[in-house]
Amino acid sequence: MSDRPLLPWEADLRPAGTAPYWEPGGVVWWHYRRRTWRPGDPETVHPMRVVADDDRALVAWLAGGTPILAPTLPSGGHVRERPLGEMFTTPRIQGRMLWKGRGTLRIAPTGRPWSVWLFWDGTDFDGWYVNLETPHRRSGQHTVSADHVLDVLVAPDLGWRLKDEHEVVAAVEQGRYTTTEAALIRADGDAVVEVTESRGFPFGVDEQHWQSWLPDPGWSIPGLPPELDAPPAPGPAAYPRTIRPEESRY
Repeated sequence: MSDRPLLPWEADLRPAGTAPYWEPGGVVWWHYRRRTWRPGDPETVHPMRVVADDDRALVAWLAGGTPILAPTLPSGGHVRERPLGEMFTTPRIQGRMLWKGRGTLRIAPTGRPWSVWLFWDGTDFDGWYVNLETPHRRSGQHTVSADHVLDVLVAPDLGWRLKDEHEVVAAVEQGRYTTTEAALIRADGDAVVEVTESRGFPFGVDEQHWQSWLPDPGWSIPGLPPELDAPPAPGPAAYPRTIRPEESRY
C-alpha cells in the first residue's frame, strides 16, 4: 500500500529517508496510530534508541523494561481478549505498560510498507517479525506509522509463514479496511516473501551482522515523550504490565 494517499494525520509529517538524519544513540519515539486517529486518541508509542539512520533505513533498539503506551480495553486488558468479531470495533483507552524480554532491534526500510523486527531467545537469534504498516513519516524525534494487521514471521533459516490472516478478514467485516485495501495489504505480504526468498534487504548476507548486534551497555532506558508522559488516570489500565510484541499495535 505504499502508493496510497496520505492519511489525514500524515500530511504534516516528512518522509523518512531524508535529511536531517538522527544521530546514533539518540532517543526517538516510534508510534502506531489508527487510520482514523485524531489528537487525544489512544496510540502506541515506543521510546527507542537510534542505532543507524540514513537514506536506506532507520535502525532502532527497543530495550526490555521500556515504558510504552498502547491502546487497551477500558478494563486494562488487551483487545484480543474480546471475540474476533469485536476486535476492531470495541472501545479502547490509552494504556501504559512495560516492554518485556531482551528487547528488539527494528529496521524500517525507507518507503517500504513494513518494518523488520529482530528477536533473540537468550543470546540466540530467533528470527525476524515483519510488521506490515504504512511507510514511516517523521516530525521532530517522532516516527509514525499505521499498522496493517497482517505480519510475516521469518525463521533464521528464512522459512516463513503469514500471521493473522484471519484478523485481516475480520478487519474488513468490521469496516476497518475495504476489500481493495485488504487485497493491497496481502500483496505487501507477498512482496515481503519475495524479498525474503531473494535475500533482499535486510535479509541479505551484508545484513547478517545485525543478528549478533548488541546494544551499547551505557544506554539508559528512554522515557516517553514529555507531552505524553502525564501520570496515568486511576483505573485498571494504569498499572504497569509487560507486553508481547503482537499486543502493541491495535
